[in-house]
Amino acid sequence: MQRNINAFLLLSSAYPEAAVESFIAQWRAVEHAIKHLPASGVDSVVESARRQAVDQTPYWLSSASV
Repeated sequence: MQRNINAFLLLSSAYPEAAVESFIAQWRAVEHAIKHLPASGVDSVVESARRQAVDQTPYWLSSASV
């Protein structure tokens, strides 16, 4: 997950910093939830964080035209 976040940050350097941070915050929440995952497996916190991240509006300007 950290590798993907770093790649996103590198590729998004031409975008406004506030927009980048707003978008990536959801994915950092997923990463945090995974790191603190209970021994019993995926819980509702991880699933909720994942859904919020996936349900975001596409970030890349060209993504909206797909």
